[in-house]
Amino acid sequence: MLTYSRACLAVLMPVAFLLTMTPAQAGSSNTSMLVTALSVESCLVSATPMAFGTLQSLSGQANDSAASITVTCTPGSAWTLSLDDGLNPNGGTRRMKAALSNDYVPYMLYSDSARTRTWGHVNGTDTVSGTAGLLPAVLPVYGRVPGNIPAAPIGSYADTVTVTIAF
Repeated sequence: MLTYSRACLAVLMPVAFLLTMTPAQAGSSNTSMLVTALSVESCLVSATPMAFGTLQSLSGQANDSAASITVTCTPGSAWTLSLDDGLNPNGGTRRMKAALSNDYVPYMLYSDSARTRTWGHVNGTDTVSGTAGLLPAVLPVYGRVPGNIPAAPIGSYADTVTVTIAF
């Protein structure tokens, strides 16, 4: 009988061992990963051309025109927009220059449709300020060639004004 028991144990022991084994598992571990971003103030500015068309200086009437400046900034950014005196200023007056001669036509730029607030480059005096929202700001620029100037010689006149945004 002892032989039978040993024989049984010899067979049953490996079976019992196999039954108590758990399947092998791959190891695992985890951690967290910090993800960050920094949004900084940033602005873009663009402008449409201003065309006065045909000057009516002999009639004594002013020639008015308008253009627009689009300001796109990071939401919440405070900005100030200034316009320089152009390429041909004289005594603080902007002037368009004739393409083929040294003749000039004076003009003014304004931030209001009544054309009473000149738009320039002196902070706090004649600049325009705002705070960016979610959408771009479209700002009108109003121009005027005065009617009380001498008639301009025939020709095409132009100037370039630099638009600067400080933020």
